[in-house]
Formats: sequence, structure tokens, C-alpha cells
Amino acid sequence: MKKICQWLDIQVGYVHNLEKNLSALEKTMEELRAKLDDLSRRVTREEDRGLQRLSEFQVWLTRVETFENEANNLLIAGNGQLQRLCLLGFCSKSLILSYRYGKSVSMTLREVEKLNSKVFEVIVEQAHTFEVEERQLQSTIVGLKEMLENAWNHLMEDRVGIMGFYGMGGVGKTTLITQLNNKFSGMTCGFDFVIWVVVSKELQVEKIQSEIARKLRLESRFQQHKTDAKWHSLPVPRLYVRTWALKNQWKSRAENKGYDIIGNLVRASLLMEVKWYGTKNVCMHDVVREMALWIASDLGAQKEAFIVRAGAGLSEMPKVENCNVVRRMALIKNKIHHLSSSHEYLELTTLLLQKANLTNISSEFFKSMPRLAVLDLSYNGNLFELPYGISQLVSLQYLNLSYTSIRHLPRGVQELKKLIHLDLEETDNLSNIDGILSSLHNLKILNLSRAGFSLDCNILEELQTLEHLEILTIEIDLQQGLEQFLSSHKLTRATRNLTIRGMQLESSGISLPISMENLREFNIVWCSISEIKMGTICLESKTVSPLDNPRTSCFLSLSKVIILDCKCVMELTLLMFAPNLRDLSVKSAKKLEDVINKEKSRHGEKSGIVPFRRLEFLLLGDLPELKNIYWNSLPFPCLKRMDIIRCPNLKKLPLDSQSGKHGGNGVIIRYTVKEWIETVEWIDEATKTRFLRSCLHVSETQNQDNQPHSSVPT
Repeated sequence: MKKICQWLDIQVGYVHNLEKNLSALEKTMEELRAKLDDLSRRVTREEDRGLQRLSEFQVWLTRVETFENEANNLLIAGNGQLQRLCLLGFCSKSLILSYRYGKSVSMTLREVEKLNSKVFEVIVEQAHTFEVEERQLQSTIVGLKEMLENAWNHLMEDRVGIMGFYGMGGVGKTTLITQLNNKFSGMTCGFDFVIWVVVSKELQVEKIQSEIARKLRLESRFQQHKTDAKWHSLPVPRLYVRTWALKNQWKSRAENKGYDIIGNLVRASLLMEVKWYGTKNVCMHDVVREMALWIASDLGAQKEAFIVRAGAGLSEMPKVENCNVVRRMALIKNKIHHLSSSHEYLELTTLLLQKANLTNISSEFFKSMPRLAVLDLSYNGNLFELPYGISQLVSLQYLNLSYTSIRHLPRGVQELKKLIHLDLEETDNLSNIDGILSSLHNLKILNLSRAGFSLDCNILEELQTLEHLEILTIEIDLQQGLEQFLSSHKLTRATRNLTIRGMQLESSGISLPISMENLREFNIVWCSISEIKMGTICLESKTVSPLDNPRTSCFLSLSKVIILDCKCVMELTLLMFAPNLRDLSVKSAKKLEDVINKEKSRHGEKSGIVPFRRLEFLLLGDLPELKNIYWNSLPFPCLKRMDIIRCPNLKKLPLDSQSGKHGGNGVIIRYTVKEWIETVEWIDEATKTRFLRSCLHVSETQNQDNQPHSSVPT
């Protein structure tokens, strides 16, 4: 009887507790969505660094998406269902419908609560890639099969770490080892790489180390550390357990922590998300900023410690009663044409003067700022000169001169021995910096994008002397400079953004070294380049050799690519091996036939690589010969928008009815030629029905105004 009563109580509760369960479902879903957003951002950052998500987390993610849709449908119908209730919620005008609905709400609530209670300490792991280079067999040896099986069985034993073969010349040692090497091909046996290294009689440890580093794609790190005395004392199997690995791990953790802090501030409404030239940024509300300043100034007791006069219409430096207490000063967006103040700011560490309409700075201005560490003079278009007196900023670590009109850097810049970050982006008038960079021994971050001078061999040699350089943004328009740059481990490894402009390389093409592990943005503008390949740097000849049959993903950090006005390129198969590419724009490539070429990508396809899994925006414009993006349909799990502008021969899109289902509100296909959509050959009727609803004809003007991609470098 007791069990019957409990059963009845549950059944009645589906109707009687409906309002309470709906409220709980809505609240729990809000918490689950916030948790989903946090974990998704976290896993995205980790995947950008080459890690892969755990299967357990992926299963949880799929279940969340399933129950989110179910919960949304139930919540949408909630008001109508509640109106059916009567007798204080104990009955309904349509009892059967209310019972069924209430039961669905209760069961969904239970599942959502389970999902929300799930705790993930770890959501990613090291990506398991497997690479083996097959070697050609010159001959076969009688009786080798049994010997091969014995050797293979020994090699697969957990306790075996080293195995050797001996015998007189010609008995088949090399053939046997070649057979063992090739046996790994196509198998996953717990090894990431199988490396073949030939050792001569004259043992050269460094050459062995170099070859292993090349196969592991650690050439740049090997070059960086091979001069270390401790390095030479380590045996070969232990060479790569080095402190740089820990250092990179610490950096990743610190960056993740920073993103987590910003995410917490955004959710707490202490920071606001805004878009700035197509990218997401955060800003602080005026009221919150005033409160932060009040707290930082010891609850208002030290108001002059932080001087913030942004957009205040100032024509000169603000008057301060006691200059010696000022620690940070922000004078952004003002009308301060001339800086000549000789006041002593002995404690000033930060001075922000962006968009201050500066035209002149006297040498006296920097005379008494011994602790100034951050100086931002960006976006002062009428500032043509820097005073030599900048040399007196002996503590300066950050100097931003981007978007100014300075013609040269004064020799006083060479005295900034503590400078870590130098930004010279868009300094069109800057003609030469020879001899400056090599003096800045502590420089870690350098932005030379669209600077007025060409990167010749002298400047590149100076860059290679910067021992601590970690992040480089660079633009190259000289062929000799490009060759020298691409063959440098140090510079390619440090490069985050690379633009190649105005090159004539129809015969040779270019090969991007796979050691460019930090490359995030790659632009090719106004070039006659026949082919873009992956390559490896040869340590001895200091050249880049093309990698003809790539099998594994390489450019793990690459998220944005712009190809503009490259009239000779016929395919961009390289992009298949950039698993985290989010934004792709290809315009005015007159000979481009395939984005991914079927023949050149066959090895990658056999390895299980599926291109464009992270792609969000795709723009294809003025490509008269383009026939294929990819030859099969692709899942496009993140794709939000596809823009097709004057591509008359593109008849087939790599889409099926399941493509792009997780890209927010679905994939939007925008096109500018009205007749084009009628020529598209859909894979089946279901695909046509699904995507035709999201196809949108726009004018050229509309397409430019609503472009998700950031502006192409000019």
C-alpha cells in the first residue's frame, strides 16, 4: 500500500508541481548554459594549442546540446500548459496532455540537474598523432619472415626499451629494420612517431639530435638550446625533457587564468563585451571604472595617484598638486598638441596618450620619469618625431608607436635596455631602423606590420640576435628577405602574424615551415605565387624543403588566412592541415580551381583529417575558375556564414543535410549574383530544402558593410 501511495504521489506531482518544476528547469538551464560557455571557451583555447578534448567531455557536451533543445521546447510551451491548470494546480482542463507534459518536464529536469552537477577537473589531453615514414625495400632476404615476426614480438613487449641487431655485412640487418619501420605504417601501437636515423662510424651526436628534432618538429627549440652545456651532457633518449616544455606549460596556464578572470568579470557585469573592427573586446562601464579608481586610490584618499582624463578636451597636461604621488595617467582622446612639461613625476609608471592629437614632444618632457614602464603614443597621426630625450626612460618596458607618422627612431631608443614590447604597426613614414633592434636585448614582443621600411637582410639579422624574442608580427615584400626569414628557426617559431606582399614567385612558390607553431594569422597580398606548401627547414643548408605528402595537422595555432589578388595560385591544400582555422578569405585569385585539391590531400584524408572543423566564416570572391571547395560534404560544425561573390563555376558546395548544425543559428549563405543560386547542384533534396531557406542575396555594398572578416591589409 505504501508503494502504491508513493507511486500515486509521483504521478499527481507531474501536474501539481508543474509550475515549480518549470521554474527549476529554467534556472538549472541558465546555470548549465553558463557552465557550457565556460568549458567551451576553455576547451577551445586548449585545442588551439594542439591538445584534444576528452571523449568523456565530448559525450557530456553532446548530451547538453540534446537536452538544451528539449528543455527549450518545453519552456516555450510552458505558459500555455500552466493556463490549463485548475483547482490550485491539482487538476487540468486537459488532464492527459498536462500529465504527459508534466512528466516530460520532470524527467528533463532530472537529466539537466545531472548534467549540471558533473565536475570536470580535466577536459583535454595531449593529441595523439602518429607518424611514420615508409622506406623503400631494395631486396628481400630468404627466411626473413620468421625473423621479422620474432623481432616484432620482442619490440612490442612492455619491458623492451632498446633492441639491437648485429651480424656481418649483407645478411639483411638493414632490410629487417626497414621491414620493422614499414610495419608501423597504418598502425597505432602506442607510438606518436617512428624515426629513422642513420648513424655513421664517426659518431656525431649533434647531427643525430638535429635529425630527431627535425622529425619531431622541434628544430627551433633544438637550435635555441644546443649551445647549453648541460644539453650536450644528456643521453639521446632524454634530450627533450627540458625546461622549455615546462616554461610553455606555465605560459599556457597563465594565459588561461587571465581568460578565466576576464570571463568572470564579464559574467559579473564588471566588464562589457564589445566589437571593435570585427573582433571581440571588453570595456569597462564608466560607473564601474570610477568605482575601481576610487578603490585603487585608497577609497579616494589618494585621488592623484590615478589621473584619468579620457576625452576631456585637454589642451595641456592636467595640473596636479603633487606630481610625486602620480602613479598612472590616462589622457586618451584629447587635444594636447605639445608636451613640454618639466614637472617631476618620480612615481609615474604608466602614461597613456592614444589619440591625444600630439604634434610635438620636447626632450625635457621625459627628463624626470625614472620609473615610467608603459608609454602609449599610438594613433597620433600628426606626430612625426620622437625626442632623443626618450633615452632617459631607463625603466621603460612597453612602447607603442603604432599609427603614428614618425619618420625615424632616435638613437636614444637604443638606451631602452629594459624594453620588452615595441609596437611599430602602421608607421608608414618610418624609413629605417638599422642598428636599433640589436641594442634592445630584452625585447620579447615586436610588431612590424605595415611599417614603412622593407625588411632587408640587415634587419632580419638584427632580429635573429634578439635572444628573448617570443612574439613577432611581420610583413615581408623582398624575395631575399623572405628566403632568409623562412629558413630561420628562431624567427619563424616566434612569428604570430605573417603578411607576404608583392612577391613574384611563379616558378618556385613558397613553403611554410611546419615549425611555425605560433602562427595565428597568415596573409598573402598582391603576389604571383604558384603554390603554397608546407616545408621543413634543413639545418645544414639553411633552406626550406617542401613536404610533399603531409599526413598530420601542423599549423595548430593558425586561425585566420587572407589570400588577396594572387593570380597564379591554383589550390590551397595547405589549409587542410590547419585544424583550428576560423576565418578564411580568398579574393581575386584568377587561376584558383580548388580550395582543397583531392590528389594532393589524399595522404591527409587517409590519416583521418577532416578540414574546416573550426571554420566560422568563409569568403570566396572573384574566383572565375573555382570549381570545388572540397570534393565531399563536410560537417562544418562551427560554420556561421559563407559568402560567395562572383564564382560562376562553383556549382557544388561541400554540404549535406547534417552540415553546420552546431553553428549557432545555422549557416547563412550570402551571394551577390542573383542567378548563381539557381545553378547550385545540391547533394540531395533534403540538403537543398535545408539550405535554400538560409541563402540570402545581397548587393555588393551590403556585403562589404556586413563583412565579418577584418579588413584585408593594404
